[in-house]
Amino acid sequence: MKDELSDIESWQQSEDERLEYEGYCNKIRKGLEDLDEKSGERALWELVQNARDMSSEARIKIELNDTSIIFSHHGKPFDYTSFRALVKQDSSKDRNGTDLVGQYGTGFMTTHAFNRLVYVSGPYVVKNGKETIKGYVQVKDFELDRTLVDTAEGPKKMREQLEKVKQLWKGELLQEINDDATSFRYDLTPLQVRNVSEQLSSAIRLMPFVLVINSRIKEIEIYNNFAKEHFTLRKSEEQTIIPLENKGWKAVTEKVLLINHVTGEKPAPFTCKSLQSDKGDIVIIPPFPDFCGLPTDIPSLFLWFPLLGTENFGVNFIFHSKRFYPVEKRNNIMLPGSTIIKQENGGKNSDVLKEITEVLFAYFAKDENAKTLIRQMCEISFPNTSEDKVTCQFYKDMQELWNTHIPYWKILPINNEYYAITDTKVKLLHRDFYSQLSLEQRFEYEPILTAYAQLPQNADGHSYLMPSKDLIAWSETIDKWGCKHDEDFFITVADVCKAIRTKSEKLHSFLKLMKESGNAEVMKDYALLPNRYGELRKKGELYHAPFMTPDVYELVKVVMGDDSKKIYDSAYLDVCEVNLYTQSDLQRAIASTMGIWRTSVLSNNNRTTLTEEQLSALITFCSASHLQEFNNARGRMMPLLANFHGIEYKAVQTIKFKEDKEEDFYSSAFNLLLDYTLCKLSQKNTEWVKSNKVWLKSFLEEYSPSTNEEHKKRLDDYGVLPNQKNELCLMKDLHKNNGVPQEMATIYYTIFGKDLHESWVDSDFENIIPLLEDKPEDIAKKIEGSLVADMKQETKDRKFEKIVRIIVLKIAKSKDWEEWFGQINDKKATYTFSMKSGKAQESLFSLMDIEDDNLYRLAKLTEKGNIDLILDKMERQQELEYENEARFNHLHAIGKHIEDTLREKIGSNLIQVDNPTRKEGNTIAEDVQNGQDIIVRINNGEKWIDIFYVEVKSKWDFTEPAHMSTRQVRMAALHPNEYALCCVDLRKHKHEDLENLPTETILKCTNVKMGIGEILNPMLKAILEADNRPDDEQIKISEYRSNMGASIFEKGDSLDVLLNTIEAKIRQELSIMP
Repeated sequence: MKDELSDIESWQQSEDERLEYEGYCNKIRKGLEDLDEKSGERALWELVQNARDMSSEARIKIELNDTSIIFSHHGKPFDYTSFRALVKQDSSKDRNGTDLVGQYGTGFMTTHAFNRLVYVSGPYVVKNGKETIKGYVQVKDFELDRTLVDTAEGPKKMREQLEKVKQLWKGELLQEINDDATSFRYDLTPLQVRNVSEQLSSAIRLMPFVLVINSRIKEIEIYNNFAKEHFTLRKSEEQTIIPLENKGWKAVTEKVLLINHVTGEKPAPFTCKSLQSDKGDIVIIPPFPDFCGLPTDIPSLFLWFPLLGTENFGVNFIFHSKRFYPVEKRNNIMLPGSTIIKQENGGKNSDVLKEITEVLFAYFAKDENAKTLIRQMCEISFPNTSEDKVTCQFYKDMQELWNTHIPYWKILPINNEYYAITDTKVKLLHRDFYSQLSLEQRFEYEPILTAYAQLPQNADGHSYLMPSKDLIAWSETIDKWGCKHDEDFFITVADVCKAIRTKSEKLHSFLKLMKESGNAEVMKDYALLPNRYGELRKKGELYHAPFMTPDVYELVKVVMGDDSKKIYDSAYLDVCEVNLYTQSDLQRAIASTMGIWRTSVLSNNNRTTLTEEQLSALITFCSASHLQEFNNARGRMMPLLANFHGIEYKAVQTIKFKEDKEEDFYSSAFNLLLDYTLCKLSQKNTEWVKSNKVWLKSFLEEYSPSTNEEHKKRLDDYGVLPNQKNELCLMKDLHKNNGVPQEMATIYYTIFGKDLHESWVDSDFENIIPLLEDKPEDIAKKIEGSLVADMKQETKDRKFEKIVRIIVLKIAKSKDWEEWFGQINDKKATYTFSMKSGKAQESLFSLMDIEDDNLYRLAKLTEKGNIDLILDKMERQQELEYENEARFNHLHAIGKHIEDTLREKIGSNLIQVDNPTRKEGNTIAEDVQNGQDIIVRINNGEKWIDIFYVEVKSKWDFTEPAHMSTRQVRMAALHPNEYALCCVDLRKHKHEDLENLPTETILKCTNVKMGIGEILNPMLKAILEADNRPDDEQIKISEYRSNMGASIFEKGDSLDVLLNTIEAKIRQELSIMP
């Protein structure tokens, strides 16, 4: 008999027992706290696992009804050890047993996701020794209660349950088991029933794989009353085994039967293929049964049962190895990590995985095996982030291991064949095409992408091979491998855009795809957007003209010239917006085009003719008006013009292009048409004139030269006025005959050899335009002068004695002739002026045009000084005025360009650019702005401050070098970082109108010397230092300048460099302002 315990010993023993039971409760409580949304499904597998461990030929049944789920199996009965372990939640796994996963261990706690109270029923073996069986007791609804584990009553409840286990042997003792079914019942709420039904549906998809991996499980029956489903899955005994080249490995094909008790259909066998090793390693390979769902939804790792949570492990093959070490939650295997246990067990798992993977690589390296892989099985994308660096490296190593093999597998289904992505004939889509698209958008745009991806060509000039189905999915699958072979594996957005040459029916969809996929910028970089001609242009080259209906565009597309190809196809506005094109822009374009046509067809040199298209378009455009009654001057002339050019006249009703002075909109085109008509008309011969005098007169009357000064001038450019010989002449070459008799005209012709009828306008056209008149007295005077001169000659040299005699006879008969030929009548030879000949005569007449006072001054200058020197100075002064005017225009163009650019980039309210202005006489004073032409200022909130100085020099002749004045040199040296010299080199344009050069030409010819101040500063250092000292202490140099020859002048940076430098300085200054 044991000694009685002292009160201290008794308390200690009691405390030991309490702490022991509390420890059991704490363990269970922790397990319950770890339950998550996956625990319900994991609980099902936990129960299946326990059933497997209880029998080598397990038959399992799972029944879900309206109030509970009941899990039952036929296997080994409970004994004291296993039942006690169930209550305490300790694993009773036989450590020396084979392939046992763990019986009633911590994993069993996941089943409490259903309910903390479990009703356990089943046979219980009564022993009086480890190997001695005394009989059996049938346990019915033993309450395994975890409801109090997280309360103070928990240890007491644990003790009571363990005491009940101790008393189980006292039940009715049987000599044999009459019901070998062990069951676990969990009562459920209605919501739980729905959730468990879904979990059962998920679990049943994985049952075929579980049966393949677990030879100890023979049958699983699932009765889901909620879903009205009743299935039994049973593995067939048939197997096909093919040894593999890898030692100890074989390819196994098995069948799993599915019996549907609800439909009563004939059992449908599922074929499951796997690679298995003698070490207990298994890889389940495709094709997976359709019943099992998508490979991406199936856990990749099994340890006899699915490790839920490994669906995104990185591969979609199913790996099982009894050598795996799982994590406690059984949601993954232990991976290499920083802790000792992870380094040890994780390292072992890594080795096992790589060993299995190498066998997989060898198997699918064979083409006949690789082609069995569906796309989802090729999704190899291990996680690239982990809190543990060692784990992260493991994933990286696994990805790289796979990437050394899978690119060479012929897995891509193309044209009934299979290709590897490493085949140079094969390319897929770069991620930029689809990464930002939703699933719906991918489905919508895939046919478009498939079509456009055929445009880029390989080195052989053929389109790349690619799958015709699931192209995006295949592209994304291979992109996720991360092989870093984008250029080799994928067609880029740029590749496709470069290959697009023409508009197609699918272009709009493709561009919409570009926009929605985040690639809208390609429309700026590549010619992808159609104009109204259907030609493709870059975004910046196109403009939207909202007013330009199809009819309007048809009316103006030819006369607007190159701008017609800038007009955007408005059907693409939802894809990309472009710059706005206004009626004013159209007017400018028409004017520009008319200028080009005018130069081409009316230039004195190399004249061409308007094409039929141009002429027709010009006439059609000029025949257009918004007026209902088109009876203005243009409207009246257009029928005549169309008739002349042999084109049927049709008035065109169109929109109103301008609110005010709309005829200005048509003026450039109409004036060209008029001038072109005048030009063509002037080429007509006498026969045409005889036949078309009615039309000609009508045309000239409408042309109205008498009321339109511009039209009047044109009559001196184009000969369209008929003379009395039916010849078309310039206005300046025609006079009106005001009474000159025919006899006098004949005498005139005899003396001068000129027929006056050629210079007299046709009498029917005398009222078209006022002309100088030829009067009898004027003609007589010319005749008389010649005759008097002739009469002074020796008789033998006289030519016109006979004519003199005729005139004398006429004088005798007519008072008019007597008055017309007074000198001959008086026989006087009077000369009022004797002229020199040739150029001297012309010069004298020019001088006669000078006003009397100025003529007097010129004479005085001639008397007082050297006339040659005076003329030289006058000519030089004229040249200087021309140079100053030209230079001012060049300077102004550069200053305006700087001002416009900076205001656009910085803001007009912050920028001020000072340019010099014209002085009296259209000249500009030297150094009027203290050493520079242009000053750039910014507003600091209180005043304008100088930021940069620019001097402009333009040269087209280097007979002497370019100069910088004293002030300019000094300013540059004092501000080396804020001063630039713009050298406008116009030698190539010296023979052009330098005063009116286009701004683009001036800017293009400008070379900027950004460092001019840094060059001049060292040269002037002493001079500048001397300037700072008083005059009575220092000798100073006050007048100096810099010279630059042509070779220095022509070098420099572009204006963009200057603008960028000024912009940077402005932004720097603005950033430090308060």
